[in-house]
Amino acid sequence: MADNLGDPSNAVSMLLKRIEELEIETAKLKREKASANAAHELIDDQLDNLYGEQLEHKRVWEKDTAEKECQIEELKDIIEGVKDERNDYRFEVEELTDENYVLRKDRDKLQAALEGKDEEIAVLKARFASKDATIDRLVKENARLQEVEDTDIMEDIMESTIRKSNSQRTNLLPKSRDLQPELVLSLAAPKAPMALRQDAQSFNDTKLPIRHNKRKRPNPTT
Repeated sequence: MADNLGDPSNAVSMLLKRIEELEIETAKLKREKASANAAHELIDDQLDNLYGEQLEHKRVWEKDTAEKECQIEELKDIIEGVKDERNDYRFEVEELTDENYVLRKDRDKLQAALEGKDEEIAVLKARFASKDATIDRLVKENARLQEVEDTDIMEDIMESTIRKSNSQRTNLLPKSRDLQPELVLSLAAPKAPMALRQDAQSFNDTKLPIRHNKRKRPNPTT
């Protein structure tokens, strides 16, 4: 080695060789540096993109957060309103409970009063039933008396008609000595039923007084 270094030509050759190797290494380092710079630039671009995305996400997040806060406030207001309504309902329920208690007491009082009235109602029903029976009896008695009165009137009419007819027939008869016996018997014969009915109608139209010896009618009130 010392021999080699002692030779100037060998030293120059080795230097040149060393320079060439250094140049190769320098070129290699430059390529690596260029590659590293490109990588750094790529990383910087990626960082910029990530930072932009992060900013966008932050903006969206802030917007969503603001909206959610608004919704939370609205929900709080709704919850407060529901609480107020619930309190109002609670007060109404308490008032209705009190009214229900009062009404229940009134109902119990009325129920007790009605139970006390049942006996009176039963007595009144019995009285009404007795009155109905009395009214039915009086109606039947009145109908019977009406039939009796109609019968008495018809008997009066018939008797008056017969007397009137006999009186007229007696006045119209000629002397018996001037008539034959058969003619006298035919004139003295009683009238037919149709003639009697016509005379009865005539008597009813003239409103003759009713005879005084009628049968005594029972008193319907007894």
